[in-house]
Amino acid sequence: MVFEGIRRKLIARFHNRIGPPVWQPFLDLRKLLEKGKSDSMGNDNAFFRFCPFLYFLSSFVLFLFIPFQIVSFQYDFILLVYITILCSGFYVLVGFASNSPYGIVGSMREIITMVAYEMVLAASVFAFVIAANVTSFAAYPAGLNLMAAPLATVCMLFVVSIENKITPFDTAEAETEILHGYKTEFSARGLAWMELARQVKSAFFMFFLVFLLFGPIHIIWFAVATLAFVFLFSLAKATTSRFRVDQVFKIYVPVLAVAVIEILRLVVF
Repeated sequence: MVFEGIRRKLIARFHNRIGPPVWQPFLDLRKLLEKGKSDSMGNDNAFFRFCPFLYFLSSFVLFLFIPFQIVSFQYDFILLVYITILCSGFYVLVGFASNSPYGIVGSMREIITMVAYEMVLAASVFAFVIAANVTSFAAYPAGLNLMAAPLATVCMLFVVSIENKITPFDTAEAETEILHGYKTEFSARGLAWMELARQVKSAFFMFFLVFLLFGPIHIIWFAVATLAFVFLFSLAKATTSRFRVDQVFKIYVPVLAVAVIEILRLVVF
């Protein structure tokens, strides 16, 4: 939530506005939790109520692997990729569970983009692991790993942008088109869980990007690098316009090809 507050403040400054205080996300979360039971247009089925919490839980589990290896075993990076896909799956199901046309459109847009960016994520992670010659994140080396896999670095920047819904890749949450997409019909605690899940997932991918590029460096440098990426992605969100979903897909197809080329380069040479 601190990262979210910094992001809002940065975007406001880029727009020549004062912006909310950094602690505003904490106030928003408290307000939503104080509203009590989540209900929307009579839609009070169990899946509608619990899906936001499952979305948060699957996002929170990612922190068992990054930035500190609380859970570590051989080929743990494969499980990490599967969990990120699970997070995206709950993201899609949240929109369908609301029975709202806006939520369904947002979820369908996410499904279309998932076809491309989840494969790019998997290929990029495999490329970094191959370049580091390890089978577990616990053995991942510190240093400029981005130099060993430069094409995978570019691909990961694209993946983090779309995972965090950074403009121009925020087509699934286009407020001006589909009224916040998947979360249109949610309020109170349900919306609180989804906002918290989004912020947790956003922070994870910032940490994950820094970890892949620089490895398990000192915590101070890790924080500095993470804040630098928060600044860059906030600048992108404040200064770019949104792509259509077909434009996003057309971009990620060649990016996937670049990720595959990186793997072939590392394996062959």
